[in-house]
Amino acid sequence: MRSWASNTSASTTSSTRHRTRVGHDESFSSTRQRWGLLHALLGSAMNRLERCFGLHVYRVRARPLVTAPSLAPLPIGWTVRQVRHSELVRLSDDESLGLSLKFVDDPISAKATMTAVFEGERIVSYAFATLGGAPHGDGIWVHCEAPFRYSFKSYTRPSHRGLRLSTYTSLCSDVLFMRLGCTQAISYTNICNFASIRTEASKGNRYIGIAGHLSIGRLHLTFRSPGCRRAGFRFFTPIRQERYALDKFA
Repeated sequence: MRSWASNTSASTTSSTRHRTRVGHDESFSSTRQRWGLLHALLGSAMNRLERCFGLHVYRVRARPLVTAPSLAPLPIGWTVRQVRHSELVRLSDDESLGLSLKFVDDPISAKATMTAVFEGERIVSYAFATLGGAPHGDGIWVHCEAPFRYSFKSYTRPSHRGLRLSTYTSLCSDVLFMRLGCTQAISYTNICNFASIRTEASKGNRYIGIAGHLSIGRLHLTFRSPGCRRAGFRFFTPIRQERYALDKFA
């Protein structure tokens, strides 16, 4: 079980949560001022399509896994490491982490890899990653194929946001999944999350394509571009989700 510790201190700041969707949560005028007219129009249009017709569209991207992470040191007494499933039962008692016992006992969680940043003995940031499939939400799942790994749940305490702790959990996960033969990490972002799209582009993430789903009542229609098809990435609605989970991770 690998652990990285550090020898320096860092200031603690707060920031807007990484997944904030600009164009959805900001007003048209503020989005236009920050990102320009075309982005503001796109955000406004997609907001209406999502609200009225249940249309969700995502940019899918990939990056190579990193075998020898080069990171700024964490504060003294902080570490980043893999969290064993046996530890999750204890963590489920901490409601602030959003790890319910139901989630911990789920076959997906049991087979997934969890990496976390610890401040002493206290988790301040974590992420789950897996091979194959994982729930996306509202009965829709995400599926990816080798050589990709997919992160499906992450969280950083509000008091510790702005420290880029997700970078530490992600790169720790890279090392673990490289041992399983993975070479790429795949992820997706709402097409109106302009801040995340710009950040990911600056990190050298490779654009794969577009994928999404259209929800009409209980009916879910999924779609993907040729690039996502070639990468083996898709949204889907399994007929029997529990059976899929058990079979996929047996």
